[in-house]
Amino acid sequence: MKPKAPRFSFKDRAAEKAAARERDEELLRSGEVSPADMARANGGFVRGARYKGPSKRMQALAAFLSSDDDRD
Repeated sequence: MKPKAPRFSFKDRAAEKAAARERDEELLRSGEVSPADMARANGGFVRGARYKGPSKRMQALAAFLSSDDDRD
């Protein structure tokens, strides 16, 4: 019989991410880590990647969602 895998908790994961963001912000404020190093670490140490902005599909979705907000 397989042992049960622990259940994923969105609440716990959100708390972990918030704590990680706070640690990252403190490291940046103190100057222990440069913004470039932080971006590299949080980006999985990907080299040579360039952020080109959201895709056309995501832009269309954002425009659609914001138009829904305007109708309320």
